[in-house]
Amino acid sequence: MSVANEYITGEKLKRYDLESLRTAHHLPPIGGLPDIEDWTIDHGRHAFLIEIWGRQTTGFSGYAFHWKGTWCFFDMCSTSSRIDSLSRSCWFKFLVKGLFTLGHAPLTEELLSDLKEAITALPGGVPLNFLKHSAEIEFLDEKLSKMGGSKP
Repeated sequence: MSVANEYITGEKLKRYDLESLRTAHHLPPIGGLPDIEDWTIDHGRHAFLIEIWGRQTTGFSGYAFHWKGTWCFFDMCSTSSRIDSLSRSCWFKFLVKGLFTLGHAPLTEELLSDLKEAITALPGGVPLNFLKHSAEIEFLDEKLSKMGGSKP
């Protein structure tokens, strides 16, 4: 997966109709949906990762991952990081919880692998666009932890 952090327009995101998905599947309100300005995307696979609600009192933020026509939703927080602005590199440790797909699509090894790659590319976002990204990703759901391991 070749992922990049990019600015997006509301028009590009509208075609995925997140607000209708939220309503139809009784998801929490998608805070600031019109304000989503960037995504982490793989154009070749038409897969992208976006933050859909900001940090809650628990420290977790809500994310959506669109992958091969499947929507995945989860909460994630960063627990530690190392940033080297001289080499433009970063490392983050993320905790992921509550990962589910709409329409009962299976959580496959391929999906988890691509999700990890997108999460790894996320830190720094568009303004910084670090050259080197690395991350440790821990799934708090025991089943996912066994499937996908804890590192990308």
